[in-house]
Amino acid sequence: MKKLLILSLTLLVHFTIAQDIIVMKNGDEINAVVLEVGSESIKYKKHDNQNGPTYTIDKAEVFMIRYENGSKDVFNTQKEEPKKQVTNERSFSKGSININPLGLLQFGPIIQYEGKIGSSSYVVPYFRYAYAGVATHAIWTEFEEDNELSAGSAAIGLGFKGFTSSDNSLYYGGLLDYSWTTARYNIGQTSETEEKATNLGVISNFGYRWRSRGSSYINLGLLAGAAFTLKDEERYVSDGSLLSQDEDITIFAMIEFSFGWDFK
Repeated sequence: MKKLLILSLTLLVHFTIAQDIIVMKNGDEINAVVLEVGSESIKYKKHDNQNGPTYTIDKAEVFMIRYENGSKDVFNTQKEEPKKQVTNERSFSKGSININPLGLLQFGPIIQYEGKIGSSSYVVPYFRYAYAGVATHAIWTEFEEDNELSAGSAAIGLGFKGFTSSDNSLYYGGLLDYSWTTARYNIGQTSETEEKATNLGVISNFGYRWRSRGSSYINLGLLAGAAFTLKDEERYVSDGSLLSQDEDITIFAMIEFSFGWDFK
């Protein structure tokens, strides 16, 4: 009888402690038989009803599980956030501004603004200061001492530019260039004349853009197209009479070596 009583007490003690305890973050404890610990949830049965339903609780609400064998699982107090996908490719900028100083040797330096209008495309308004171009002076004045190009000779334009990638990439596009030029010849002489001309240029633009780790970049490309004369008249300064009037098409090309900055 005494041995039977001891055996009964032993089984009772084992039954009492042979359970898992789920400790919630709010301090509640659940006597359970843990079936599964997943990445987002924990499945268990109640210890006193192991043939009953299976329960599921959010793992983020659980502080710790004490298992019947004495081991423990302690969970993070903060819910893990999904890892962001890392990519080496930068996103396209909202816009940029660039300067082509090489125009000082050609048909004038250019300042361009690029404003984003699509996922990888930009509208491009720009200004070209033709007077500051050496080639412009050579064409219009032939560097004669008594010939002079007006400092107001310039051009404005509007175009489009697209890119194959948001990182180092090819670019392509086109521009419409409206220019006005004034020059005087034989200054101080009785035969002094003044020539005024306006032209419309249709230009293609393509090249390659290298981007730095910051917001700066360098372009190396080509501007090539044709300029159509809208008006070109040369008149005597003394009486305003017409000396000549031309209408022609000029084919030209200009190297683009510019640098700029992106606006994020």
